[in-house]
Amino acid sequence: MNIFEKAIAVRRYQIIAYLDKNIDKGWTDKNITPLLNNLPVELQMDNSVNWRTICRWRQQYLESNGCLSSLVPSKGTGNKTVRTVGDEALLIPMLNVMLKMDSVKVSVHYREYAEEVNAFNSLVLEPSGLISRLTYKSFKARYEKLKNNIA
Repeated sequence: MNIFEKAIAVRRYQIIAYLDKNIDKGWTDKNITPLLNNLPVELQMDNSVNWRTICRWRQQYLESNGCLSSLVPSKGTGNKTVRTVGDEALLIPMLNVMLKMDSVKVSVHYREYAEEVNAFNSLVLEPSGLISRLTYKSFKARYEKLKNNIA
């Protein structure tokens, strides 16, 4: 946890503690929103945070038995790096052909794509020039994304 994340977690804790101290009844919209509008100057936030978000912060904090690290912002999920690079010369023409057709069998076109990648890789002399083949699922996802962008 770096200094920036720690500061965010402490600020969230201070807001939760302030609301906990000043709330009369339950953690609902009608009870939290007036308190959020009247936050002390030192707890003022640059952007407005929904009351539901603050309830989620509190729930995470309570479920972790008061661990401050539970209030650190999440990093996001999933692997965002592209693993297959350099196959555009083979993939884009294949997808364009598929888009022009009325009925498309993705599996047939995937087999053709895989054969083209294998043929290309057999001609490459250096291991650094090899193209890794997309999985069927990735191939279909790219086709669907391209189809939805055009439509």
